[in-house]
Amino acid sequence: AIETDMRAAVAAEDYGGFSQLNAALHHEIQRIAGNATATRILDTLKSHLVRLQYRVILLPGRPQSSLAEHRALVDAICKGDGAAAEAAMRRHMESFARLLAQAIDAVRHGGI
Repeated sequence: AIETDMRAAVAAEDYGGFSQLNAALHHEIQRIAGNATATRILDTLKSHLVRLQYRVILLPGRPQSSLAEHRALVDAICKGDGAAAEAAMRRHMESFARLLAQAIDAVRHGGI
């Protein structure tokens, strides 16, 4: 259901809504995983990254690529394919890290 709402947000160019749905999807994945230690670590990181996350979603093409990354992750989870889910999450995090570095650089240089 969250992924469906994410698709609608991207189609409507509602990137603030997409960001909120992104957070909801990640929260649901954390809930399903049930790993309290990982959740604490991720919550700490998110509190520091939230401002920059909104900048990343505004980068050209990011909503569409993020949606595709999330779709691959959700599909793997729904199929019960842990290896594919891990691979999809790694690709998603690598993509985000690369774009986050771009966003940080832009902030340092007065961009977005």
